[in-house]
Amino acid sequence: GTGGVGKTTVARAAEREWRTTTFFADLTPLDSDDLAEGLAGTLGFVSFAGLVTEAGEHPWLIVLDNCEHVVDGAATLAGELLAAGTELRILATSREPLDVPAEFVVRLDPLPTDGSPSPAALFYLEAVRRRGLDAAHDADVAELCRRLDGLPLALELAAARSSSMTAGEMLANLDARLDLLARSRPRGPDRHRSLAATVAWSYHLLDQSEQRLFAQLAVCPASFTLEMAAAVSGLSPSATLDGLGGLVERSMLARDAVGETSWFRMLDTIRSFAAERLDEAGGRDEAADRLLDAMAQQSDDTVAKAVVSDLGVPNELGRSFRTIHWAIEHAIRRGDEDHAFRLVAPLWWLEDVGHQSEAADLIERVIAQWPEPTPERSHAWGILGGLQRSAGRTERAAEVASIAAATEGVGAAYGHRTLGQIDRGAGRWAMALGHFEAGAKAARTAGHDWLAVELELHAAMTTARSGDLDRAITDLEHVIDVSGELHLVRAWAVSFLAYIVLGRDPERAVELSSEMLAIADRADDGWIRGSAHYNFAVVALMDGDLAEGADQLAASIDAFAAISNRTDITLSFLMAAATFVRLGDLASAKGTGAAERARTRGALGPFETKLLEELGPLPKFDVAVGALEPEEIARRLRAAAAAHRGEGQSGATTLKPSRFVLSGDTWTLTFGGREVQQKDSKGLRDLHRLLARPHREMAAVDLMDAGVVAGDPGTVSDAEARRRYEQRIRDLQAELDAAERDNDPHRAGEARKELDLLVDHLAGAYGLGGRERPQSAPAEKARSAVTWRIRAAIGRIAESHSALGDHLDRSVKTGRFCVYTPAEPVDWEL
Repeated sequence: GTGGVGKTTVARAAEREWRTTTFFADLTPLDSDDLAEGLAGTLGFVSFAGLVTEAGEHPWLIVLDNCEHVVDGAATLAGELLAAGTELRILATSREPLDVPAEFVVRLDPLPTDGSPSPAALFYLEAVRRRGLDAAHDADVAELCRRLDGLPLALELAAARSSSMTAGEMLANLDARLDLLARSRPRGPDRHRSLAATVAWSYHLLDQSEQRLFAQLAVCPASFTLEMAAAVSGLSPSATLDGLGGLVERSMLARDAVGETSWFRMLDTIRSFAAERLDEAGGRDEAADRLLDAMAQQSDDTVAKAVVSDLGVPNELGRSFRTIHWAIEHAIRRGDEDHAFRLVAPLWWLEDVGHQSEAADLIERVIAQWPEPTPERSHAWGILGGLQRSAGRTERAAEVASIAAATEGVGAAYGHRTLGQIDRGAGRWAMALGHFEAGAKAARTAGHDWLAVELELHAAMTTARSGDLDRAITDLEHVIDVSGELHLVRAWAVSFLAYIVLGRDPERAVELSSEMLAIADRADDGWIRGSAHYNFAVVALMDGDLAEGADQLAASIDAFAAISNRTDITLSFLMAAATFVRLGDLASAKGTGAAERARTRGALGPFETKLLEELGPLPKFDVAVGALEPEEIARRLRAAAAAHRGEGQSGATTLKPSRFVLSGDTWTLTFGGREVQQKDSKGLRDLHRLLARPHREMAAVDLMDAGVVAGDPGTVSDAEARRRYEQRIRDLQAELDAAERDNDPHRAGEARKELDLLVDHLAGAYGLGGRERPQSAPAEKARSAVTWRIRAAIGRIAESHSALGDHLDRSVKTGRFCVYTPAEPVDWEL
């Protein structure tokens, strides 16, 4: 379909409806040269070869979005993926077919403009109402939709102007723009001209500063943050925020919230227009250089966070990787050695979040341009060795790691780390320990004590795998004692210690695993979370509590599947298969065992082997027949556990029931065995009412207080309230400045959270341009308010309890009527 017709929207909807695991990749930032490894990294796989191997074994859906600029490469990759297995499906969006065998083409046409109201008019009116404005169908609306050819993107851009212009006024402005385009660009389908006219019209209604910012943002190769946008524009963060707010308000940008960070993105159609404006105005090179400087500074900041093992570093790095990739290429083109090696410095942390092959190839280009491993550059060789090892290229990894180990500086520590990992993987315990000890010494010599402690952790893990558990336990306890603020090192040490004491001291294993869950919740770390639930499951199964073990195994599988972990998930599969046998579900046992056989098997410890023997003989598994997906295995485990408890069989469960209970001004929320607290809010009260009436719709008006929706709609906020908000913002800014001067991160963080909340509220009430927004009719006001507060409540829940947040996000529908429709019944204690 043509640009702006809604291909991505339809693909996203299809992805949501797919029955098994799905992956979504926007190909816009990728080019033909790095398409294969870029796709693998985007989907979280180590390499494209690894993606092909894994994809060939599962009934996945992979969405390849925006293929038009790499259509030949996308066709080649699709062919390789499809050749790997018969169950895989690929959904591609493009302006032309890929032309591969077995391709089925669905052409999306614009929305019809016939009828009263037409589908296009209904879409436009709904887009207007989403902005909290009244909208009614009339002749001007019908004609506007017709002149815009029913293109959803064009209609969305027009709706963004509805707060300041009527449909008739928009139509007059659009006609002038279309006439100009018809004279200057007579070729091409009408709908192309209508979309270009709509984008151009929206652009020319921006003020000069917004136009300049809009054009400069075309430099950003992928989604970007406020800091990146400020760097590109050269403006202050506050001025940039004003500009971004205006562009989002006008639908020229989209905004996505990831944790506490906003990420902005341009649709490809709009980006092309912005790039043309930037080329006309000049200044592309200056904007690109400013972004390069900003990314180098971000790399320095990331290394500083990594020094204290900031648990959020890997995910932050993964989200920024496309822009980091662009920045390194830009530095190479400029011959800028300083920026190139600064940008390489944090890439070690990609080891756990994908992009390994792509990053390794990128660093190879850096060291090819600057081939002398001086002490200032040696980190690049060390990091390259680690990434090549992660990517499965062991021979090259050993080669560059040996070069790094022979240098001075932190590169030597990185090099010994990789060589030790290679030796440990081959069972050469003494050689591995020698490298880890040499690496720790090199790290301390270079002043990197944090890396020395991590290498001591690797040595302790190696001692455990060699069979000397007594010494390993002592060494791990030492690492935990000296880890201090090295949060990630401590997390791994606690996780590994819990794992190896499972068979010796179950009570201590549970205590350590509880600490692991707390760490995982703070860092959103899937491996730590999955390992903790696995440990809980093993202890429960050793105690004979099959229901609790099944529930904990389900949680473990969910966590490992979410990060595409191939090794540790197999241990959960083996335990799950044996548990199914004991629960009397042989069909699920066979399907789970077949799934385990289809993957790389993890090493079993002696206590696990003994436990499997106690749980009963496993049926023979055929890898080619009946392998279940992780999501289905987890679902069956929970269902079997519920049935087992319902029959009153032995095994008292320690898993807490699902609860949504208010005490004072604090809600206690329990789901999947984990409990969190939330401060009282209207959104939580709305959710409580919906959970009490599953599958029954409630009108948004009924969820609102009667006094709130009655009478004159008025405006969102009065002048006095606005003055108070603005004074509080000034006070908070002063508090934030003082906290940062005093180096008080906790006080600064609390002030920043409240400041962000107040700014968001004022933006919603007035628009970032400062104009007061009229409120809409009572029913529409209720829909908007209830939707906002329910979604905000779910978002806050997800920050502290991702499983419950995901359950509510999938199960709660909002709008004029709201409803809670869980896929599986949940017995809530309310």
